[in-house]
Amino acid sequence: MNSSIIFGLAAALCWGTSDFVAKITAERIGALRTSLFLQYVGSLLLLVMTVQDISRLWQFPSATYFALGLGAINAVASYSLFKGFEVGQLSVISPIASSYPALSTILAVLLLNEHVSSIRFAAIVAILTGIVLVSIQHTHQKFEKRQLAAGVGYAMIAFFAMGFMFFALKLIVGNLGAFLPVLLTRLMSATVLTGALILNSRVGSRGNLSSCLPILLVIGIVDTFGNITYNLGILGGTVSVVSTISGLFSAVSVMLALVVLKERLTAHQVLGLLTILVGVSIIGYAT
Repeated sequence: MNSSIIFGLAAALCWGTSDFVAKITAERIGALRTSLFLQYVGSLLLLVMTVQDISRLWQFPSATYFALGLGAINAVASYSLFKGFEVGQLSVISPIASSYPALSTILAVLLLNEHVSSIRFAAIVAILTGIVLVSIQHTHQKFEKRQLAAGVGYAMIAFFAMGFMFFALKLIVGNLGAFLPVLLTRLMSATVLTGALILNSRVGSRGNLSSCLPILLVIGIVDTFGNITYNLGILGGTVSVVSTISGLFSAVSVMLALVVLKERLTAHQVLGLLTILVGVSIIGYAT
C-alpha cells in the first residue's frame, strides 16, 4: 500500500470521527458556531506548525491568494455539512457529502489530465446512483409519498464545494506545502463565518457554548489533521486516488451513528450506502 493511500485513509479516519462528534455540537449550539470554532481551533494549531513555511507566502503570492479563495469555499462546505447534520440524519448526510471524490476525479481528469479507467468511470456512476438512493426516504403519510430526506440539500452543497476544493488544493500544495494551505483556508473560513455570525445575531444566543468547548477543541484538532494528511497524500499522489480514499470517512461516521446514536436506515438507503462505499473503494484502487 503506497503512502498516498495511507494518507487518504488517515484523512478518512480523522474526518469520519470529527463529523460524528460535530453532529452532537451542531444540534446543541448550531451549525454556524460549530463550524466557526472548528476553524478557530485549526487556525491556532496551524499557526504553530507553519512557522518554518511562512516565507512561501510571498514567494508564491498567486498560490496564497488562491488558497484564501478556497477558504471562502471551505466556509460554505463546512457550514453546509454541519447544517445537514443539525437538521438531518448523520447516516444520510455523511455518505452524500463524502461522495465528493466523484466531482474531484472528473475535474482532475478534465483539467489535470489524470487517467481514469473505464472501471473507475463505472464507480463514479455507482457513487452518484448511491446518492440518489440514500437521499430518498419514505414518509408516514397516507400515500407514502417519497421526499428528499431532511438536510440533503445542505449535503449536496457540501458535495459540490468539497469536490471542487479538494481538487483545487492540488494546484497549490506543490508551492505552499501541506500545512500552509490548511492554515490559509481556515483563516479565511473563520473570517467569513465570523461575519455570518455577526449578521445573524440570533444564532449567537443558541445553546450553551461553554459546555461544548472541550468537544469543539477535539473536533478542530482531529479535523485539521485530516486536512493535513489529505494534502500530504496529494503532494505525492493523484487527486483521483487520494480524494476517493479519503471519501471513505462516511463509513466511519455512519458506523458510529448506527452504534452510538441508534440511527436506522431503510432498505434502499442501505443499498445506496453500500453502493457509495463500493464505488468509492473501486475508484481509489482500480487502475
